Amino acid sequence: MTRDAETPMHMVVVMAVVIKNDRFLAGQRSLDDADWPGKWCLPGGKVEVGETLEQAMRQEVMEEAGVEIKNIFYVGDLINTDSEGIPYIGLIYGCEYESGGVRAGDDMTKMEWLSLDEFGQKEFIRQDDKHIKKALTMYKANEF
Repeated sequence: MTRDAETPMHMVVVMAVVIKNDRFLAGQRSLDDADWPGKWCLPGGKVEVGETLEQAMRQEVMEEAGVEIKNIFYVGDLINTDSEGIPYIGLIYGCEYESGGVRAGDDMTKMEWLSLDEFGQKEFIRQDDKHIKKALTMYKANEF
């Protein structure tokens, strides 16, 4: 791939395991999505220039899921490449649901609270399973 001055060398994205009553929030991506059409994922998105990781997390969760969050804690990270071949570093955080009515954002068809059993019945992207399990374990043990 040839890069020009406008093409980023990499991106940083944040993803949230939003927890409420032993369940977590996940969305199904639009079938028109360039990267993972129809697959399930955690709410999140790109960190914009000048934005802190916490600001990005709060903004992306609000845009994609319609909820406010609190008690944000680091869970893990991953490295992947988007559909245009641009590498990204994904930072996964756990957090608690604070308020708001769950709704699917513009690039999602659904947004739902899932249990770990329901998670196993959905087709997720990336290595979300280990991060979701780790976030729920950390949260239950108050290890954040």
